[in-house]
Amino acid sequence: MTLFKKSMLTLASLTLSVAASAASDTGISVDKSNITTRAVLPDFTVGMCDDAAPTLTKLKDNLYRHTNGSGLAVHSGIVMITD
Repeated sequence: MTLFKKSMLTLASLTLSVAASAASDTGISVDKSNITTRAVLPDFTVGMCDDAAPTLTKLKDNLYRHTNGSGLAVHSGIVMITD
């Protein structure tokens, strides 16, 4: 690997680690008083998935795929079961 490639890889790694730390929770509370009077629309997804039972499909070891709902209202994610 050339010196240029190593330098670029190092720079990319450093940039990603700085971005990850900047996005982490700092524990500082946020003043929400300036948004308390804003209009909030009702949640149009309420009741869409109430009749569909959630499912867990084993992917590998302790990793599962979670799905809930059907059609356009499907919600899915990855779940890791730990002890």
